[in-house]
Amino acid sequence: MYSNHITIMFEYRFRHCAGRAAIYILVFLFLHCSTHAQGKWQLQAAPVLCKTTFIDKSYSTTTFSGFIPGGALSLSYIKGGTTHQLDLLFTGGTLKTGTHPVYTASQKRIGVDYTNLYTIIAPGSSPLTVEAGGALNILYAGRTFHDFINSNTSFDLAASLGAAARLSLSFESSLPGFSLSDRVAMPLITWLVQPAYGNEDPSLYINQPGAHHRIAGPDGFLRLTNFLSLDKNFSSRQKLSLTYTWDYYRINAPQESREADHRLGLNYSLIL
Repeated sequence: MYSNHITIMFEYRFRHCAGRAAIYILVFLFLHCSTHAQGKWQLQAAPVLCKTTFIDKSYSTTTFSGFIPGGALSLSYIKGGTTHQLDLLFTGGTLKTGTHPVYTASQKRIGVDYTNLYTIIAPGSSPLTVEAGGALNILYAGRTFHDFINSNTSFDLAASLGAAARLSLSFESSLPGFSLSDRVAMPLITWLVQPAYGNEDPSLYINQPGAHHRIAGPDGFLRLTNFLSLDKNFSSRQKLSLTYTWDYYRINAPQESREADHRLGLNYSLIL
C-alpha cells in the first residue's frame, strides 16, 4: 500500500545525498585544480542501453532481466600524469521474469564514481599507457516488484573504496586518431545498507528500524567493473567513443543480492 510512497521518499533522499556527494567532489576538484598549474578539463556525455539481470533475495529468488535505457555524464581533469574523473550514471526501466512474464520489477540504478589515476608507464617509444590508483564508488539500486502479494520494495546501497587501473593503446601510427582503453575497478572495503525484510513502513530511510548496515570486504560485497572504450579523435577538442561496460556485484548475506549489467554507450567528449 505504501510501496510508491516508500520508493519516492527513499529515492528523493538518495538523490539528494548522491547529488551532495557529486557537488563535494566537484568543489574538491575545482579547489585542487585551481591551486596547481593549468591542466585539461574534459566533459563527456552518453546515452546508454543496458542489459540488466538481477536476483534480490530480500524479496524473491526469481531472476529478472531485460533492456533498460539510461544516461551517463563524466567530468575529468588531466594534468601531467594524473587524472581525476567524476562519473554519474542513471538507468531505469521495467524487467521481467522468464518463467512468469506477468511478474515484473521496476529498477532505478544510480551511480556516482570518483577515480584518481596516476601514470605508471607513459607513452614514449611504445603506444601503451598504464595508469593505476584508487576509486570511491556509490551505488544505489532501488526496485519495485509488481503483481506480488506481500512487500514489494527493496534496495541495495553500497559506498566503497577500492583500487582502479587503466590500460590505453594508441593506434596513431596505423589508424590516425584511434585509440583503445580498458579501465577496471574493484572495491576493497564497502559500507552496505539493505532494507528490513518485509518492511512496509513508509518512512523507509537508510536509518529505518531493522535496516541492515554493515562494513564488508570483497567476501561480503564483490563488485567488478570493466569499462572498455574505442575512441576516435576528430579534432584536438572533440572525440567520439563507442563504450562497453560490464558491471557485476554480489552481496553475500541472508538477503543475498546479485546483479550483472552490460551497458553500451555512444560517448561524445569535449575538451574545455
